[in-house]
Amino acid sequence: MVLSELNDSILLIDKESGITSFGVVSRLKRILGLKKIGHAGTLDKAATGLLVIGTGKATRLLKYFLESDKTYVAEIQFGTVTDTCDREGNVVKTADISGLTETLIRSAVSSFIGNIRQMPPVFSALKVNGRRASDLVRDGIDVELKSRDIVVHNIDIMDVDVKKGSLKLKVWCSKGTYIRSLARDIGEKTGTGGYMTDLRRVASGFFNIEDAVTLDKLEYYKTSGFTNETVFHVRPGSLFRKYSHVVLKEGCEKTVLNGVKFKSEDISERYDKQSPFYAVFSSAGDLIAVAEIDFSIFRVNYLNVFNN
Repeated sequence: MVLSELNDSILLIDKESGITSFGVVSRLKRILGLKKIGHAGTLDKAATGLLVIGTGKATRLLKYFLESDKTYVAEIQFGTVTDTCDREGNVVKTADISGLTETLIRSAVSSFIGNIRQMPPVFSALKVNGRRASDLVRDGIDVELKSRDIVVHNIDIMDVDVKKGSLKLKVWCSKGTYIRSLARDIGEKTGTGGYMTDLRRVASGFFNIEDAVTLDKLEYYKTSGFTNETVFHVRPGSLFRKYSHVVLKEGCEKTVLNGVKFKSEDISERYDKQSPFYAVFSSAGDLIAVAEIDFSIFRVNYLNVFNN
């Protein structure tokens, strides 16, 4: 494999701490020599872990991964509150943690499993009147954010140290969940306050951190060559077969590529996998479109058509 083969693909990058998601994209452009690269699901600068990248035509597919559930491993320190809800911020409050017990911590954690309302941190990339909330706060402007509905499917407690007032969690949650806010709220529930000291994203939808590559490793591959063991890149065609999809009969792909709606009799195979859209494949197995399909009245609405 050569670097040029990574164009029009999904790449899985293991982001290190200290670089922004935009910084990852900028460095990838230099490494790969590609102009069109984007990412799905921003990670804070201090956070590490899985960043889903699209190159070339695959950047048009990134929006379909934004809706996916995420899994994080996070660490929380009790007894301290910061204005950013993580270690990057200024301490605004401290409290005695001598009354903390493991029972109290576990009870607080369990209360945040399920469908909940969460208030995002004011130091965030959320837009308020066209500007990031964090930029407004730094300019001395008061920001009022609205709470949002999220789902925390499960929280595994990986480690508790009552004496140090620390907690390590594995959180499986819906998109839009702020783990910093979760740390803040769990701390508040215990009565001591708390902030997030470390965050690592380990899964996003179908993707896992075990398959990701660091930027340094990618630099190494650039000079030494790839091996058959490198699994950090995914062709959109193989990926979208995990979603609901249809395969068209031979000769029908020209209809789709010209933006014309195909008919029910043009479908040779159909697979339903509970996704909000259908991938459309040609008889040769090429991904040619993504569409919403209502089979009850057979209506097709193209979301993307992948012509040249």
